[in-house]
Amino acid sequence: MTNLFDEPAIVMFRQAESTRACDKPTMATKPEILRARIQERLDAVGLNANAASVAAGLDRTTLGNFLRNADPTKGMNSKSLSALSRVLQCSTAYLLGETDITGNPTSATPENSGNVSAGNGKLSPAILESFPVYGTTAAGAFRPVMEDTDQTPLSFISGTRHQRFRRFKHFALIVEGDSMNLSGISHGDTIVCVDWVEVGMAEVSGLVVVVERTLNAGQLREWSVKEIEVLEDQILFHPRSTNQTHKPIVIMRDHSTDNGMEVRIMGLVVKVEKNLFPL
Repeated sequence: MTNLFDEPAIVMFRQAESTRACDKPTMATKPEILRARIQERLDAVGLNANAASVAAGLDRTTLGNFLRNADPTKGMNSKSLSALSRVLQCSTAYLLGETDITGNPTSATPENSGNVSAGNGKLSPAILESFPVYGTTAAGAFRPVMEDTDQTPLSFISGTRHQRFRRFKHFALIVEGDSMNLSGISHGDTIVCVDWVEVGMAEVSGLVVVVERTLNAGQLREWSVKEIEVLEDQILFHPRSTNQTHKPIVIMRDHSTDNGMEVRIMGLVVKVEKNLFPL
């Protein structure tokens, strides 16, 4: 199974390298400076506090609690700050107010890149469980929505939760067609996704997602896998294919198109299970 969040192209989600042996609170600076700079970087990278916490391998509520907490000694230590600096694409020194240059965070080491702290410095165990398979993704194929069976899984697959997103709902879809074959997602593969709304992440260029388009007041639906590109006034969802008949989905910042079509992101693709002998 391919883990999309171990790819070098998505460096903002890499697990931080533990560069300090101490877990004592990092509060040598004024807490208001630290909070202000964290919020500044959250705005700059387009993440909310919950999403940044998850991406840094922290408990989902850690950063939000820290930003609201009047007690600066709670919730933020040297390890968590180091991890957070990588997600916020700046140096720890910048967050602490020791420099006005954002700097570049050090890349995580390979041995750390696939693991997540459970909040106490220990790794969470991987537990095999079943994920629901809700259907197929097929670019350009609009199909009637069956309200009675829409939330009923077609089947289940066994797997482990993605460590960085282990708290959120996981589900799977079967890929039809070649719209993402240049990204290593081929016909017959199974993609494992996490619920986009639960993760609370902002759109970031380079993420691979499942996009839902609906027509006729929601009576027809298409699910397709696309790669995000964020521009100033619009968001594009690109196919990555050798087949040039596939075209990007373009929406304006209000997430609507001008032809009555509704567009939403339903899942973040985190793993791909290859099918070497598709039907």
